Amino acid sequence: MFSNWATVAATPIQGLDGSSSSGSRIKPPVQFTGPKIFPRYSPPQTSSSSFAVPSQERSLYTFFAKIKKATEVTPEHLNTLGVSVEYGVPIEKLLPGDGVSFIPADDDKIFSERRRELLILNDDAVEALARRRKDIRLGHMYRFYQGVDMVKIYYPTEPPSDPLTPISSGDEAGNGGKRKAEEVVQGGVEKKGKPEESSTTATTPVSESPKTDGEEEDDRKFSMPEKFREELVKNFIEPICWGYGVRIYPPRAPPRVALQKSRFLVHMTNYIYLTPALPAEARSGLVEGPVMGVQVRHEFEFSKKKSDDSMDVDGEEEVEDLVGITREVAAALCIAQDRRKGPREDRKEGKTEKKVRYRAVGKNGKWHDDIFLLTSLHHHVSITRISVSQPYLRFLETGQMPNPNHEYFQTEEGKDWDKIKVQKTKFWDLLDPEERTEAGRSFSGVLGWLSRNESRGRLL
Repeated sequence: MFSNWATVAATPIQGLDGSSSSGSRIKPPVQFTGPKIFPRYSPPQTSSSSFAVPSQERSLYTFFAKIKKATEVTPEHLNTLGVSVEYGVPIEKLLPGDGVSFIPADDDKIFSERRRELLILNDDAVEALARRRKDIRLGHMYRFYQGVDMVKIYYPTEPPSDPLTPISSGDEAGNGGKRKAEEVVQGGVEKKGKPEESSTTATTPVSESPKTDGEEEDDRKFSMPEKFREELVKNFIEPICWGYGVRIYPPRAPPRVALQKSRFLVHMTNYIYLTPALPAEARSGLVEGPVMGVQVRHEFEFSKKKSDDSMDVDGEEEVEDLVGITREVAAALCIAQDRRKGPREDRKEGKTEKKVRYRAVGKNGKWHDDIFLLTSLHHHVSITRISVSQPYLRFLETGQMPNPNHEYFQTEEGKDWDKIKVQKTKFWDLLDPEERTEAGRSFSGVLGWLSRNESRGRLL
């Protein structure tokens, strides 16, 4: 029950007579050989006029109506939307106003226990999962460490002591019969120190039917199931959510962002909603918000070959993260439009659909909204804040330009009403105890700030 994936993958299938089956077996994990790239998008100069489209286009609506998928978005599309991006923003700067005061200290009543759990070393956590260590309590992070145990098999983090290890097969040998350290594994798991019991079965030979070159190539491809990454992220943030009266749920309907008459599907892995104050409403499954969005990305290759006349030695270059920013902007606009359905001065009652009572939880300011996303790439997480004005959202939905004489447009904030400001923190490594602890602290700060005006008691 508690054996790791490498043990299961390398164990031969037993026949009815107890002998090893000569048929197929579960394929061992194929590790990621990197590099772990976190691509960025460098937008061109944003347009000086509001929603200015290329001269050959009739309107903003026709310009965007041609888009069928995120890969068809161009820098001109984001330029028309007034998108600007800032990377590596400290969480202290990411939170608006006095948001820094909501970042928990080590002895914080809610965060301190999560901090203790997140600082547990991966190997110690695996020992606790296998019930070989009784002195380690994983607490609410139990399922998170189950995810860590699955994911780390595919992402070796520590190289062997010998950087070059001979291999016996002439077909597999590289230069001088050597291969790189990151390729040296036992049963798909890189080992350090004393081997575990599973290593004795991980190298057990299993007879297989002959494979074609194409099949062998497929076997060598990075093959981690997407569900592993999604569960790792979900089980990391869910125990933190419990302390702030919020819960994480998959989309209850396909998420879409509205652009006048068009509806574009949005990539959203999970929503974070507020639990209603009334117990009867909570038991009925009603939620309020959305509070935040969670977007897990499964791409892992972000480079392309340069032209033949390039002087680059490796022959590859990092690509602009146009698709990633497009998805984050679309997700933020989708959340902002849902939050806009909540109560406003001109509409006292908000909409309720599919047991979601729409409300702009944690909204700071009358004329704009700050949307927060937790995004994931590889085995890392980052927090994104995207600010959007109410006139901007109304224009997307109706195509009507606002009244320039309104008092809002005389303010400093109102001058950038037609822009979208994207700010992203660094990426924190969920397989590293110190980094995931800081990620948990930052995420707790965001939830604390968003739930600052809620009167309900926080649940542990």
